[in-house]
Amino acid sequence: REHGVAIETQIDVPDVAHPGMLVLVHRLDDGLGDEGAPIQLTVLNFTAEPIEGTVHSEQLPVRHAVVDAQTHEVVSRVDDLQSFIVHLEPYGGLFLLLTEEEPAAS
Repeated sequence: REHGVAIETQIDVPDVAHPGMLVLVHRLDDGLGDEGAPIQLTVLNFTAEPIEGTVHSEQLPVRHAVVDAQTHEVVSRVDDLQSFIVHLEPYGGLFLLLTEEEPAAS
């Protein structure tokens, strides 16, 4: 419940290229339909081999950091085509959160 996952709205199950990969996109909105609520993704590998794949969804805000909720590490960034690359271990999964990136120092 740390990230409000108990009550969320599933907003996309995007197509992926690898048949063993599943991506679920959720809005952490406490079931209230708040379109400004944070985005969470669950990415799963149902195979015995590592997978590298692209996650693409029109629900992903561009130029947001993709953060592993367990380690708090930035693992990727959403590009201008609303996609990012993930690496999954065999039978692995990732619980990811999108956060706005800090503006670059000038």
